[in-house]
Amino acid sequence: ITSSSQDSMKYQSREVSTPETRPHLNVLLAQPEIPVLPQVTITAPATNSAFYDDDTITFTAHGQDSQQGNLDSTITWRSNLDGPIGNGATITATLSRGVHTIFASAHNNAGLIGTTAITVTVTDRPPLVTITAPQAGHLFPVGFAISFTATATDAIEGDLAAGLQWSSDRDGAIGTGRSVITSTLSPGDHTITAQVANSL
Repeated sequence: ITSSSQDSMKYQSREVSTPETRPHLNVLLAQPEIPVLPQVTITAPATNSAFYDDDTITFTAHGQDSQQGNLDSTITWRSNLDGPIGNGATITATLSRGVHTIFASAHNNAGLIGTTAITVTVTDRPPLVTITAPQAGHLFPVGFAISFTATATDAIEGDLAAGLQWSSDRDGAIGTGRSVITSTLSPGDHTITAQVANSL
């Protein structure tokens, strides 16, 4: 007999018997099986990875259940900032700026859900600055008027070269704008830096 009842049971036999020969009923009581949640592992990217807001990010995960096996087809993805971002073992997404907690979840036929999470940081891509003249390693006489030029382009704001800040690692600031001329650099090797910031 099989019963889920927790009440007491009484077993009777119609056969006349002595204590030595009467039938016996052996009942095995077992602990109910404890449900095991599916296991989910995010394999890419690594937690605490950093990206720009125009990057297409590839997310990959694996879901495994002790009874059903592979659950990759049930995986769903969510960002705490952007909401749902895709379904399946591998997805691609472009995220807004900020620190995102990315959740990957998988479920089995019993409705049990396993979840794991990573953190990724998304920032604005800085402007692209290129010094076009002079060439690196060029030699100049002391007191020579050297002309420095550069371009600066931002994906959203466009040309930012007018706001370039020029400096020397030996002499400090040397000028602003897309082109500067200076004849006052001190003797020696200089590392010349041109930088600009966008409005973000």
